[in-house]
Amino acid sequence: MLPFVSTSPPLRFTDHPINQVGGWYRWSPEFRDSLLKLQDVISLLPPPELIHLYEGKRYDQTYTVKTELVDRELHEILFQSALALREMTPADEIRLFSGLIDQDISSETLHFLFSYYQHCLGVISGRHDAALYAPLGDLSETGFPFPPHADLYLQKSLWVVFDKVPLDESGQTVLISTHDFMRALHRLETMPEDAKVHVTSLLTQDFDEDKFDDFFYFLYAKEAQWTEELAAVLAARQLMIKFQRGEGFLLNDRRWLHGRTTTSGAVREDRLHRLTFTTTEV
Repeated sequence: MLPFVSTSPPLRFTDHPINQVGGWYRWSPEFRDSLLKLQDVISLLPPPELIHLYEGKRYDQTYTVKTELVDRELHEILFQSALALREMTPADEIRLFSGLIDQDISSETLHFLFSYYQHCLGVISGRHDAALYAPLGDLSETGFPFPPHADLYLQKSLWVVFDKVPLDESGQTVLISTHDFMRALHRLETMPEDAKVHVTSLLTQDFDEDKFDDFFYFLYAKEAQWTEELAAVLAARQLMIKFQRGEGFLLNDRRWLHGRTTTSGAVREDRLHRLTFTTTEV
């Protein structure tokens, strides 16, 4: 069973247009109880460790755990929830979250949970790279905007939970469906046809390696002649929402592009938790 259940949007998002493309979720009461139980024993457990999945290639780092929980009942609950995540049917809808971190569920608990999911999803699929809980790079010297992009990890499901974020309205999440993005892309007068074909192929074809650099730096290169036109066209189609601590989203990385407006503070590794994983149908 999935670890979350449907819920109402936070009050400040009651009339937000994001509700037209996504439903809101929170921890199920039963799973929340399990997280509280996990939280009680985390200090006695070896902390998650950072490893390389692809022999040190770029974007291959992940947090994971080396040993499973001694409490087999708790392990089974987490394992079954990981199995349910893997068996989710991909959809165009975004899953939106609130209350995943709060006064009772700590950042450390979510960190351990995502690390444990990385391990469990590997066991379930028989592939050590079935999931990636990658740390965010330390960009503490700048708060630059991050235009809409796909991460293009090998894993296509992307689950992001925000943590240490400014309380103001800076650093809003930008979302645009791949459908709208490609419609906008093919209407650009400044982008050559072969460039449009290349960008489209990155979103629609399967590859055996990470393609983020190819997508992002090709699309947003400073010398690209289409930069200004692309920014204007995307601005008219994208959604913006400011997630606070414990809120976030789960989406198909090939069906939705995401980005970020400029932040008022530093962008540090503890800004968010990001788990990518493969489902049975993706």
